[in-house]
Amino acid sequence: MGEASNAREAIRQTTALTPDVVVVDALAQSIDAGDVTTKLMACGPRRPPRVLILVNVGDQGRDALRAGATGVLSKDVTSDEFISAIRIVAAGYMVVAAQETPSLFAATLADQFVLDLEAQASLTPREMDVLQLVARGATNAEISRQLSLRESTVKSHVQHLLTKLNLPSRVHAVIYAFRTGLVEMGVPESNSPRR
Repeated sequence: MGEASNAREAIRQTTALTPDVVVVDALAQSIDAGDVTTKLMACGPRRPPRVLILVNVGDQGRDALRAGATGVLSKDVTSDEFISAIRIVAAGYMVVAAQETPSLFAATLADQFVLDLEAQASLTPREMDVLQLVARGATNAEISRQLSLRESTVKSHVQHLLTKLNLPSRVHAVIYAFRTGLVEMGVPESNSPRR
């Protein structure tokens, strides 16, 4: 859709073109990965774009994740891995370079949120159902089928819960759900969500 030679131009084009995914090469020039991610996340009129960042060091990746990036790749990524990462991010999943994963997630989870129980209490039962399924990796289409809702209704529920919890992205909602104990690590329960 577009190509930019610097962060300012990338933000301008993202605002004008509203792409689903923005790829940022933080290797080519001295780009602050966290800052540019924050600015790109504010560009979407309806929902922020998914941001995939190519970084050189762990601190850049951590800052990008904290700001809401959906993907962080290292400079050593191959062309095939790069293309796959774009497709995965476009589908709504998160991608982090394998060698960076433990340190990035440990640092990100350590200080990502001040847990706001009052905000959590404002979620409706249906929004809680949606949040739990989002945290288990379900797509909007899968949530739609499991809860017998229209996909547009699911999207609305996701947007409402992000707003209520003051979270910038679906990725942050997943982290939030695990940090608050709304969803536990392990195999999902077989019981279907409330109707």
